[in-house]
Amino acid sequence: MLSKIGAHIMIHSWAALHGATAFLLAQTPEGDTVLLTAETITFIVSLAKACGADLSTTQATAVGAQAVASVTGLSIAEAARHYAKYIPVAGNVFNAATSIAITEAIGFSVYNELRKKEAA
Repeated sequence: MLSKIGAHIMIHSWAALHGATAFLLAQTPEGDTVLLTAETITFIVSLAKACGADLSTTQATAVGAQAVASVTGLSIAEAARHYAKYIPVAGNVFNAATSIAITEAIGFSVYNELRKKEAA
């Protein structure tokens, strides 16, 4: 099992990558969504493997979807992000911040679930 410090490093690193992707592609229609989805699936599979879990891409997608659904206010944040991201500079920052927050929530949610399964 990945140590708590190792998990923090991994989750924060992926969140930074997501933030950079969201910042750079904020003004492209659906451009960031495609890349962020691929990055998220890779992130969840990597996190699971680092924790010693056997997780396929399909399972990672399901776990990720469940984690996203559990994030409070996600639909509100997504709606706001969709409209605010087209404002130059401020939209980029808002898009990146939202993406980082969602990635952190997903990462810690998945990590905690993997820890619970290992303890059981």
